[in-house]
Amino acid sequence: EFVRPCRPGFSVSDVSSQLELCPNKLVPLMNWDGKTLAIISQLDLLAALAEDGCREERLGEAADLCAEVISQECPVVASYTTALSAFQQLISEDVSSCFAMAVVNEAGKLLGEIVPETAHFISNADNDGQVGIAALSMPVGKLAACMQKSNTLPTCRVDTPLHELLNICVRCQRSQVWVLDGEDRPVGMVTAASMMAAICRGGSMGASAVVGSGGAE
Repeated sequence: EFVRPCRPGFSVSDVSSQLELCPNKLVPLMNWDGKTLAIISQLDLLAALAEDGCREERLGEAADLCAEVISQECPVVASYTTALSAFQQLISEDVSSCFAMAVVNEAGKLLGEIVPETAHFISNADNDGQVGIAALSMPVGKLAACMQKSNTLPTCRVDTPLHELLNICVRCQRSQVWVLDGEDRPVGMVTAASMMAAICRGGSMGASAVVGSGGAE
C-alpha cells in the first residue's frame, strides 16, 4: 500500500493528517530528491511537541486545554469477558475508529487496556496451561493484568491540561490517554490525533513548518 511521504517544510497538521491515513501510524520523511531521512511515528511527533522549553512556541493557547474538552467516548469491556470476545469488540464496526478499549472491574474502575498490538502478547500468554491461541479463552482482565506488570497505564483526570497529556504519552509510550473520574472510572479517551488537532486549531505550531527543521530527526 502506497504511503505518501512527508517532506521538509510540512506542518504538524500535514504530518498528522498523513499519520491518520496510515494503519501503522508511520510515515517516511523524504527530502526533495527522494532520499528517506527518517520514519516518523505519532509518538515522535508528540515527543517533539512536548519538548522542554518549547511549550509556548509549539502548543500556543492549546497547551492549557483540559482533557475533557478534547476527549472522546471510550469503549469499555468488563474484566470477566473472554479475550477473544474483547478483541472481536475492538475490531467491530461500532468501535472501528478507536484503537484501544478500557478493561474495567465490577465497579467500573480501570484495570488495564487492550490495543490491537495486545494480540502479539497472546502467543506468550499462559492461561492455566493453555498457551498461544488457546489463551484467548482467558478473561480479558487477567490478560490486561499480565500486560500491566511492568507498564504504567496512561491515565489523567478531566482537568489535566494538554501539555501534561503529551508528557504522559511520551512517558508511557502510548498514543492515547484514559480520562478517569474521581473514582478511577474511565469517562473518556484522548488520542494523539485529537491532541494534534487541538494544537493545530489553537496553537501557533499548527501553521509552522517544523518537519525537517529539528522537530524530527
